[in-house]
Amino acid sequence: MLGKLSLDAIPLHEPIIMGSGVVVAIGGFAILALITYFRVWG
Repeated sequence: MLGKLSLDAIPLHEPIIMGSGVVVAIGGFAILALITYFRVWG
């Protein structure tokens, strides 16, 4: 289904795609940090 993916498939030359990926990663880490800080793990 995914084919033969390699590191060449990552669009490093596209700033909008890479920027949004960085924002999503930082946001996910922030959410996990807040859940851990407030001890809301179920």
